[in-house]
Amino acid sequence: MKRKAKTLVFLLTLSLFLCKLPGLHGKQSDNDGPQSNTITFTDEDLRGIEVPHNDRLVVSMTVANSTRLDKILVANGASANVLFFHSLKRLGFTERDVEKVEIPRDYVDPKSFLGIIALPVTIGDEPRSSTVMVDFWVHASYSFAAYDAIFGIPGLSALRGVSSTYHLLLRFPTEAGIGQVRGDQLLARKLVKKLLQMQVKAGDVDTHLNWLVALIPLLIMVFARGNVHPLL
Repeated sequence: MKRKAKTLVFLLTLSLFLCKLPGLHGKQSDNDGPQSNTITFTDEDLRGIEVPHNDRLVVSMTVANSTRLDKILVANGASANVLFFHSLKRLGFTERDVEKVEIPRDYVDPKSFLGIIALPVTIGDEPRSSTVMVDFWVHASYSFAAYDAIFGIPGLSALRGVSSTYHLLLRFPTEAGIGQVRGDQLLARKLVKKLLQMQVKAGDVDTHLNWLVALIPLLIMVFARGNVHPLL
């Protein structure tokens, strides 16, 4: 029970952190074309997936035309895309390449945000791949940096992508048909454990306990049903 509570509180904190960011819009590249394919998900897509599960959708994407990032969280409820500072350095950029912006004080941990950077993101394998320009908030905090980046609503909109956390799939239209990337279920589970460890190291236990007190009614409702629902 204690482990479930810690996991749920962490995910709620991450969800609120993402939802409070000002939205930034990605841009579709010039390969737009008329699309008639319908994106669907069926039980056939569950092959190789352990069900039931409450795992996050973690996928690989190529960022800045060259570097493959394998730990990208697809977050349907995130109002912004986030690139963590360790990934920025891995891509060959520095803080000087980040456009400085002022973040209102009512947003979560505004001092941890260095600014915004626009980068091309390629998703899927040829010929069914898609490249979009995405504005990322660059985040310097250690607390959530087990991920390389977070791909939120603006990125999904630019991609015209549809994700299914149940099927652990992200699908999107391309000129050659429907492209897709499959989530790594085992990696997603490892990252949740790593994130919890990082939160403890970052000294965020007290913060999480405060969230827990505020969310007791929700926790009672969730655990009464015997299931922890995915929040992203």
